[in-house]
Amino acid sequence: MKRNFTAALAAMLLVTGLLSPVGSMNASAAEALKENSPDSAATKVENEPINGLKAFTDVSPNHWAAGPLQRWSTNGIISGYDDGSFRPGKEVTKAEFAAIMNRIFNYQEQSDKVPADVQTTDWYKNDIAKGIAAGYLSSDQKNNIYPSKALSRAEAALALEKVFRFNADKSSTTAFTDLNGVSDETAKAIAVLSSAGYVKGYPGGLFKPDGGITRAELAQLADRMVSGLLLKSGETSLGTVKGNVVINRADVILKDTVIQGNLYLTEGIAEGNAKLEGVKVTGTTFVRGGGEQSIGLHHTSLGLLQVAKPNGKVRIYASGSTAVGTVQLLSGSILEESSDLTGAGFGDVEMDVVPHNISLRGTFGAVRSADSAVSGSLLRILGTVGSLTLGSPTHLTLENNSQVAALILSASAGATAIQGSGSVTTIDNKADGVTIGGVALKKGNTGKTTLPIASSAPSSSGNVGPITTPSATPEATAAPTATPTPTETPTPTATPTPTETPHRHQQQRQHQHQHQHQHQRQQPHQHQHQQPHRHQQPHQHRPLIRGHWCGGMSLMMEILMLQSGPMTLEMVRNTTIQVGETMRSSGIPTMRRM
Repeated sequence: MKRNFTAALAAMLLVTGLLSPVGSMNASAAEALKENSPDSAATKVENEPINGLKAFTDVSPNHWAAGPLQRWSTNGIISGYDDGSFRPGKEVTKAEFAAIMNRIFNYQEQSDKVPADVQTTDWYKNDIAKGIAAGYLSSDQKNNIYPSKALSRAEAALALEKVFRFNADKSSTTAFTDLNGVSDETAKAIAVLSSAGYVKGYPGGLFKPDGGITRAELAQLADRMVSGLLLKSGETSLGTVKGNVVINRADVILKDTVIQGNLYLTEGIAEGNAKLEGVKVTGTTFVRGGGEQSIGLHHTSLGLLQVAKPNGKVRIYASGSTAVGTVQLLSGSILEESSDLTGAGFGDVEMDVVPHNISLRGTFGAVRSADSAVSGSLLRILGTVGSLTLGSPTHLTLENNSQVAALILSASAGATAIQGSGSVTTIDNKADGVTIGGVALKKGNTGKTTLPIASSAPSSSGNVGPITTPSATPEATAAPTATPTPTETPTPTATPTPTETPHRHQQQRQHQHQHQHQHQRQQPHQHQHQQPHRHQQPHQHRPLIRGHWCGGMSLMMEILMLQSGPMTLEMVRNTTIQVGETMRSSGIPTMRRM
């Protein structure tokens, strides 16, 4: 009698819709599960009798949520109580909800501001802090979050929408009639989850936003919303997945997979790597993890790509036949197109107004930031951009002769600074205080501008003409410097006009002989460099007439270099005496013999 009464009560509850938000799977859902990988650590468990269910004392293998409970308990996402029970009918608290979401997405960041009603010794303290940092939990005006209070259906819907970030149709409205007391944001979240088939209402068009959600219902709801969960590093393929896929560990290579839903690269990847090879995502790809060398897209097709790395340091590179739709940058990032890219690469780029450090490397079509007076964003471009629209004050750097075809600065982009090396074909400036290459840029239209800017005063008219850098004049090649003479040159007191012509020719011949007799002169050079150390006194005697003396010394060097065979110290001495006598007989002053 008791069993029959329980069955009848369960049937009545299903008919009234109380369990409809997380009821048993229908035929289409079961069919979708069969198309997924049988690896329960990655995807759903098929809708078949459960024989290996974890031993919860109060959950039988034929329970309507046995499949999701097995999946999540096996993966360590959910757990029971110390007495061995799971308590599937118990309403979920905010703390329990946070613990489950954090385990699925492997959130890492923790908020420094903990609610007043959360103690450091509470088991859920870190989970609450992570939920606040991730943005799906928040305190009230009194800085309380009530972690042990049951989570309402409205709160669950809002939190899930913030976690999964579904694209809400602005024109979509909910058909539920009892949402007058909820916020517009919550009503929109309920409409999104309802239209996607994740939650359902009750008869009469009711949603019952203040009602609770049980632990078994949450397990079933999470099972519907996460079709694939990759918890382990390594290479894997999921085939075709009808639903959303979550990657929450580093060093995962997902290959040859079609995701008919969203893909989440979570904070669990941290500063590690993840790679998609031959992957197609029809929904949105969310990037919240990865390092500065990190997220690879190879032969991959993505729709909308949204980047929101907490510390703003992540590199996403495209190679092969990769094609990406619109890219939304909600944080700093590097978008790079590899040299072997054959596909379309990254599509249009939309930058958030919050200050970020962004680097674009490759060929981009339209890049734009929303209008805002918030300043501080750093944008570096290496490559080409078709159209760049700046709606907020930005520090723009063109690297290595990069090119921007059209630059548009809205009125809110005042104080934008443009520098670097490159060119801008046309500029439409509506902002004040803009500089390019350190030169003030007037409002209006500007022709082709090349960086760096030549130091010239800008035009005072609204339409500024082309500002270009003149071609650099090559520096003249310096004449070869004569090899110093072996004897140290004394300090002259007067410099009369030297007889340059014979001296220059002697230098030229000397330079030629240096190449012709290099090996023959190695030994003499050693003696020549030793000789000046023994002749430091000439500095103390009468001054020399530099032109004649240098000519004489050059003549001596000429004679020395024309000698064949190795030179000895005696030969150098005799040659020096010979040159000196010749100079004296000609009336040319010479150095006094030591």
